[in-house]
Amino acid sequence: MKRDADEARDDAAVSSDETSNSEKDMKAEESANAAEPEGDAEKDEPGEAEKDAEPDAEPEEPTAKADTPASRTAQERSRHSGVMFATLALTILALVGLLLPAWGIPLGCDLGGASVVTLTASDYEDGTTAADALAVLKNRAALLSERDIQVTQTGDDTFELRVPAGYDASSVASALTCKGHLEFARLDSVSDADALQQLQAGASGVTLDEGTYEPFLTSDEVKGATVVSQSYYGMTYYALSVSLDSDGASALASTTEDLASSSGQIAVLLDGAVIAEPSVKNKIEGSKISISGGYTEDQATAYAAALSGG
Repeated sequence: MKRDADEARDDAAVSSDETSNSEKDMKAEESANAAEPEGDAEKDEPGEAEKDAEPDAEPEEPTAKADTPASRTAQERSRHSGVMFATLALTILALVGLLLPAWGIPLGCDLGGASVVTLTASDYEDGTTAADALAVLKNRAALLSERDIQVTQTGDDTFELRVPAGYDASSVASALTCKGHLEFARLDSVSDADALQQLQAGASGVTLDEGTYEPFLTSDEVKGATVVSQSYYGMTYYALSVSLDSDGASALASTTEDLASSSGQIAVLLDGAVIAEPSVKNKIEGSKISISGGYTEDQATAYAAALSGG
């Protein structure tokens, strides 16, 4: 009986070992079966594996998405760069506009403002009209060193003169409205004793009344005038170069030949005011004469405009 029990125990142990081995085998098979689908998937369905790899293999779509904002940014920058350039240009122009007056360069009537002067014609010579007067005023204004002077007719005998703020409006008005009548007279022909004394003392701007002197050359013999300049020791001096016709040149040569022996003087008058008193050292021949009297550039230009502008 004991033997049978031991044999039964051994059988149970063997059975238990077999059962244990059987369970181990089943678990191994399950593990193998569980691993097989992955291997099978890799072997049997390579296309799916390739599809899974496609997102990594194809960077075009993410790149395109990433490039789109950058492209829009570049477009925006390009669009705004034009606006920025225009703003910068306007800023520079504004700064230049502010600095030009400081440099002594007027901005013109429209930008820098203007002084307005009303001119009234007291009378017209025979055959002269308001249109003729306006043409003379505009012609003289164009010859002046001052720029952007505007002249308009506002009535039958009135004209409006607009002078940029950087210029002396009264001087411009005087230059435009003077008669421009040039005369040459021997100083020893002046009969006004007081005026003669002032001239001999070197006074400037002396006015001689009509009939108190005898001109030997007038504007009738003058063809035109220009401004010339010369520099001495770093200083610039301005003068008038006056062109004469043949009658004027002949009268000048004859008179200066007579005055040269005594170093006599000539009074040069513009609208009755003496603008120069040259001493004659030699006979002056030719159709051009240079007149100097310590003029500024504006003065010389105004005289030339009066003589050449009609």
